[in-house]
Amino acid sequence: MRKAHVVKAGMLGLVLLLEIEAASADVEYVYTYTTLDAPGTAGRGDSYTELVGIYNSGQIVGDVFGPSSSSGFLYSGGSFTTIADPDQVLYPSTVVYGINDSGQIVGASSSRSFIYSNGSFTTFEVPGSEFTTPFGINDNGQIVGTFLAAGIVSQEGFLYTDGSFTAFADPSAVGATYPQGINNRGQIVGYFEGPARPDGPIPNLNNNYGFVSADGNFTTIAAPDGGAFYPAGINDNGQIVGYYGGYLYSDGNFTPIQDPNGTLTFPMAVNDNGQIVGYFVGNDGYSHGFLATPTAVPEPRTLPIVSGSLMFLLGLGYRHKSTANRRILAATITQRF
Repeated sequence: MRKAHVVKAGMLGLVLLLEIEAASADVEYVYTYTTLDAPGTAGRGDSYTELVGIYNSGQIVGDVFGPSSSSGFLYSGGSFTTIADPDQVLYPSTVVYGINDSGQIVGASSSRSFIYSNGSFTTFEVPGSEFTTPFGINDNGQIVGTFLAAGIVSQEGFLYTDGSFTAFADPSAVGATYPQGINNRGQIVGYFEGPARPDGPIPNLNNNYGFVSADGNFTTIAAPDGGAFYPAGINDNGQIVGYYGGYLYSDGNFTPIQDPNGTLTFPMAVNDNGQIVGYFVGNDGYSHGFLATPTAVPEPRTLPIVSGSLMFLLGLGYRHKSTANRRILAATITQRF
């Protein structure tokens, strides 16, 4: 009988452990928002900041737009480093779009598209295209973006892998496809021009739909209100951020991402730690960069789950009249933890 009691107690201890683990995973997240503007832009009224990428170590890339010029930047360890293409010839305009964990940055200037790494710019173009815009890059060096082929009206999406370009489009598209981000699993997010929605909340954007693609299979994503959703970034956990309005999309659920200082929020990228960067439109009418940092908060139903198991174990203990058996039960549970 003592052996049977030990086995039962061990099984119950395992059940309690599993329930605690399951309950601890059942959490929601609250976000702390930090405004992050490039030096010299806050309060000027003629310049603004947009954050567009973040990788797992917390380094951030973004863009500064002024009255007659723009430049990218890398934010790391509290310092801003300007990224400006030295070969821009028409006017001083450089923008960056994405970064990977190797520090490779994709962007474009008034004269070309590029990959920026260790202070050097390398021209990046789809062969024979009128123009190329690289929006996202993963740790494997895969790049997604759009290009316009000669004689073609609508932009097409592309995937760049190991020196080769592959054009693609969402099968539901009736116009252009705009890939925006790619994770290390090869999942791609973006949006496409599809059939018009007569009842969408923003009439001139009714025909735009979000998508996520994996292994060539496309899944359409619509905003909770049925309107347009523009996925902008995806992490290795499959979490997607996008805008109109600002959301985090994960496991079929939408979580609003709204900077409390803004009237409109545009989440642009999310790393594997769940940190989100983007920009919001402030009361001054200009864009400001933000970093949203998540904190896990157990949902209220976590405690009853654990308490229920404890009550069950206590009830079992009272059923055993022998003090020795109760000690075996307690010792077994202690060993499980």
